[in-house]
Amino acid sequence: MSLKGSATIELTSADGSKEVIKHDNIITNAPNDLLKGYGGDIAAICKFMKSGENFMQSLFGGILLFSDVLDSDAANYFIPNGKIVGYASQDAYAGLDTARGSYNGSESGAQNDGSYRFVWDFSTAQGNGTIKALALCPNRMGQIGASATIVNSEKKQFSQNEQKYPFSVSGYMLSNTQGQTTAGVSNYNFIAVAILDDIVYAINIENINKGDSNFIKTSGVLRLYRFQIGETKVGANACLGSAAYIDSIDVQLPSTFLSAISISVSQPSPAVVFSFIASTGELVIVPGRNTVAVTGTLPYIGINLKNGMNVTSYTFTNNTGGNILSSCSTQSIGFLNGLWVGVNEVVAVANIDSVYKLYSIKRSNNTDVKELKFMDGSAFELNSSYVLQPLFQTSGVMAVYCYNTSNTSNTSDNGVLFLDLANGIVNKTNASSLYGMYCNVDYGNGVLYLGTGNYLTCLPVVNPFVLCTKNNLDTAVTKTASQTMKITYTLTESAGA
Repeated sequence: MSLKGSATIELTSADGSKEVIKHDNIITNAPNDLLKGYGGDIAAICKFMKSGENFMQSLFGGILLFSDVLDSDAANYFIPNGKIVGYASQDAYAGLDTARGSYNGSESGAQNDGSYRFVWDFSTAQGNGTIKALALCPNRMGQIGASATIVNSEKKQFSQNEQKYPFSVSGYMLSNTQGQTTAGVSNYNFIAVAILDDIVYAINIENINKGDSNFIKTSGVLRLYRFQIGETKVGANACLGSAAYIDSIDVQLPSTFLSAISISVSQPSPAVVFSFIASTGELVIVPGRNTVAVTGTLPYIGINLKNGMNVTSYTFTNNTGGNILSSCSTQSIGFLNGLWVGVNEVVAVANIDSVYKLYSIKRSNNTDVKELKFMDGSAFELNSSYVLQPLFQTSGVMAVYCYNTSNTSNTSDNGVLFLDLANGIVNKTNASSLYGMYCNVDYGNGVLYLGTGNYLTCLPVVNPFVLCTKNNLDTAVTKTASQTMKITYTLTESAGA
């Protein structure tokens, strides 16, 4: 059996007249991937659920309204852009966010014919604008939301269910008993930076942190340690929740890259910043703590894990019009080092007349620069105390955690942002913080990421920024402040693959 769905949009004016629009959908691959378990763990969607909660509501209980069309590729289910007009979840809502609608529980639920109906109401003040597409998403995403009108006082912390016995609650894949080593290296030192075909690639933190013979600037070598973790393949040496050491590979780094590495006694770690592009198998490494002046350049490299560890040298040129920050957290190898190299874009924070702005720059063309602003065109600004930590990314979009290092307890200053890098849009969310606040490594299927840390931490982290259905309307609908809107979405089982 498979699912098919249909949506009905009802716009009601003050005089009682109605405009009704109906459209069928496609079901993406996200529900199937969310219902899979990895490495013996429970299904990914269960990370969002409590005992007794409804699977249909958890998988399809959120809705997003877009002012742009969606593609028809079921495998491409990461939220594609930030052009979000409205959203809602399985919650009644009477707050101040003008993008958020409210769940209509009295008209929703399982139907006698075996279908499941979702109904949401949007008042005259909510969800106004042009709607070209709508999509169901996990209820958790409907709660997190994404818009320029998020209200800081309504933000909250979102957590996911922890690993349970027999797994390590912390996600450690190597023993954390004092004195334990692997390949002559303290288990504490291993941090995962990539995963490919069930093989985790890890670094020894001494290789990137210290000024001894292991330090990459001294040795000129990055040593990658390979472990099999049994997430998708179970071999003779596989143990539940543990990693089996395979070998290490030395990668000679280009001299131009090595010369750009800056490290000081006051800031001993890390010397480089990693990002992993799962779609291509490229491990990107950027030198740490470099201020990139206006029109200045910074070399960085990509190591192709799929193709013999071939190293490609790149040069980033700063065309933002401001100096790019040199800050880099000493607590994680995953924080923005003034700039973050993503799949097809570089994200950078630049100081322009003492105002810190966020930019998206094409990797393939550094003259293609977009300042990230709210969807209404209003400015988005930071200050020198802010740090951005990437959480989830794909081509053109990413979710980041933004926080004020001088006031980490103030949730109005801190929170998760959803960045549309291709269109230059930044949206706030209702998440003051999000589970798995680690340097997340893309697992390659869009749903699962690995939270990293010492002892080869590989903590499964579920990406909520996904679409479970897609509906492109035949004709765009424009909701105005003189209309209420009701959206009814029905999912029905149908015969066939």
